[in-house]
Amino acid sequence: RLRSLTSPPVCLQRGYDLKDLKRPHRVPPPSRPLTPMQQFRVIQKQEVWIEEINGESGSVDLDRYYYYITRGVPPDALAPVPEEHVERAKSRIPELLRENPDFEGLL
Repeated sequence: RLRSLTSPPVCLQRGYDLKDLKRPHRVPPPSRPLTPMQQFRVIQKQEVWIEEINGESGSVDLDRYYYYITRGVPPDALAPVPEEHVERAKSRIPELLRENPDFEGLL
């Protein structure tokens, strides 16, 4: 460490040209965050770009969507719902509907 303090700086050593010195690279400050509208435009452009690549939804996609809507997912492919979630959902149903005999089998 002492040696580096006593030796001349690199720019003063023999054979070193001061023209070779470059200004230190400055890192630009980070850009400002996007506004919600700018974010929306970026997302829209991405969706248009993805649609151009993949094409619009075809009949196969719609058929697949319809199948899952009408037939659902097999029960053995789903995780069991925690009982506390069921009770919390039931507590949000109005009392009038919970006491209605027409809905008795559904709750």
